[in-house]
Amino acid sequence: MTNQNTVLIIGSGRSGRGMLGELYHRAGFHIIFADNDPSLVNGLRAAGRYSVEMTDLKSGAKEESIVTDFTVLNTIADHAAYIEQLAASRWISTALMPEAFDRVMEDIAEAALLRLSRGTSEPQFITLGANFVGMEAYCTQKLRALLGEERWNAFSQHTHLVMSIVNRKNLLPRCP
Repeated sequence: MTNQNTVLIIGSGRSGRGMLGELYHRAGFHIIFADNDPSLVNGLRAAGRYSVEMTDLKSGAKEESIVTDFTVLNTIADHAAYIEQLAASRWISTALMPEAFDRVMEDIAEAALLRLSRGTSEPQFITLGANFVGMEAYCTQKLRALLGEERWNAFSQHTHLVMSIVNRKNLLPRCP
């Protein structure tokens, strides 16, 4: 099982880095970003850090946060390591566009099968973040179909899906 102060963030764009990455970094987590965009993955790996400009919506005051202590996986090129991390992580957050939902649910199902085959019973928490109302119901239905009812029931005993609406109005990550 991954260190309890590690989070896997699937989707490393503006919301994944700018909101989730900054929040987890500020809370002292080691971050593992996972994304399928090779230029983004390679840029983050090369830079080893990035900055986020935050704006107080009331006062207009700006604050810059530098995010470090992260690693990056390419969900395609590093697929085996990504699935292994997905199976081992206690904390997972997503920041996805709707066109990525099915692919990521397939990855979660693959990791779920790995967890089930190993008898993993440690709790796992997946925060489903996107600008999409109804994502939790959509993802639950997709995972149930991919896993089948018996494996879904076993999976859902230890893995908990939590819906979160991603709002990126005041956080802008600067690309590495």
